[in-house]
Amino acid sequence: MEPGELLVLAMQLAVLSYYIGVLIYMLPIPSRRLKRLGPLLIEDSIQSAILISILNVVAWLSEWVSSLSGLTLEDTVSYIRESMSTAILINYFARMLSAGAGLFSGSLAGIVTLFFLPFSLTFYSIVTASALAIMLLSIVGYAKSILLALGALLYSIPLRIGRNVGASLVAFIIAANAMLPFLPKWTAFVMESTLQGYGSSLRYPPQGLYNIWGKVSDSYGGTIRIGLIRFVSDNGDVYQYIIHEDSSFYVNSPTKYLPAGRYRLAVETMGLVFDAGTVIVPDDLVPHDLYSDAPYFLQVALKNPNVAFMGYSVVLFNGCKYVEGEEDPVLRQANVTLACDQHSAVNILTLSDCTVTISGDKVQITSKDFYSWRGSTVTATVIEAEGRTTLSTKCPKIINKPILIESYYFNATTSELQASIVDPFITQLILGIAYSAAIYSYLAMLSATSVGLAKLLGAPQPRIIFRGR
Repeated sequence: MEPGELLVLAMQLAVLSYYIGVLIYMLPIPSRRLKRLGPLLIEDSIQSAILISILNVVAWLSEWVSSLSGLTLEDTVSYIRESMSTAILINYFARMLSAGAGLFSGSLAGIVTLFFLPFSLTFYSIVTASALAIMLLSIVGYAKSILLALGALLYSIPLRIGRNVGASLVAFIIAANAMLPFLPKWTAFVMESTLQGYGSSLRYPPQGLYNIWGKVSDSYGGTIRIGLIRFVSDNGDVYQYIIHEDSSFYVNSPTKYLPAGRYRLAVETMGLVFDAGTVIVPDDLVPHDLYSDAPYFLQVALKNPNVAFMGYSVVLFNGCKYVEGEEDPVLRQANVTLACDQHSAVNILTLSDCTVTISGDKVQITSKDFYSWRGSTVTATVIEAEGRTTLSTKCPKIINKPILIESYYFNATTSELQASIVDPFITQLILGIAYSAAIYSYLAMLSATSVGLAKLLGAPQPRIIFRGR
């Protein structure tokens, strides 16, 4: 049945309860027990009718609260799946090491297994927490309308037979739909707070190592929201960091620093590598108090005037002048306007999930090719333009992202090197525990909110749809 049909049936039950209550109240029967049912049925029918009438408003309010997070339920599912995938890869790596050690010695395999035992226990906790969250997200995402209507129907059954379950179901769907999109923010907050507490207990970094964060843009101020930035020192050491979807890179974990020195910068995106000049650390760093674990800021801007960044796209042009550009990171759309000479060549590179719209005085598409970049497909559209030309791109909320990996070299003394080897493992262990604790604690808060809302709706003993640990 459709949600609308269930709501119609619920309203009919409410009306039926009202008429039965009035009938019982008016019957000339000298039975107090029976007479008491009349006002009770009338009261229940009015409450059911009110709930059904305002259900759309309550559902809209729940959607509005969830929109404040800036994420959808689908985004939250993607975030949890990525976290679970990382845990699975680490566990697979540990098992492969244990199996490889077993080829040489059984004792060595036992030592390796014992070393990775805490990671295995944390892995099962992460998978369990993630699976529970994904299950709830899937239920709410795909069936919230039908479940809300079903809850209203159960709530409207006469004599309060289904009020407890119906109120609990309505309360859970309303609370879950509003709260679950905030789950990634809560998880990130708990993990960041835990990591900061752990990092503050470390006795290094030694002098000359810096935690920084920065922004990457073209020479016109346009940003790229997916890619890598590399710091290459004069002696060939490479420090590589991910450019995240806020166009920033972060060097801010307890064992990840950027040593002082001179670096050549390179930005990789859409399968191309762009020269971003040179920087000197710490001379080019700016003190910044936005992030307590990354107190220095570095702005990286390309000097090439023939390159324009458009969020998830890159425009290469020759024979054209940049006029203006605009980007909406929430809607994931951007546009760039160029003034092109006769027979000017323009190349638009974008992820294959994104769409490209081209308009102008005289525009002709000359070729369209596809190539692979780190597991993703990039579309390369080449056009011949003349006069004013506008290029627009729009990307969906969920895209097939490339596989980007950070790597860095920690140059330290012997004692510091031992700490740098052990601490990444401890850091991952702490983050895994914090992740599971964040999931379970948030689901516990969701459970408490659902119970409170169910009592507000009149459930005498609210049913907990799930139990957070």
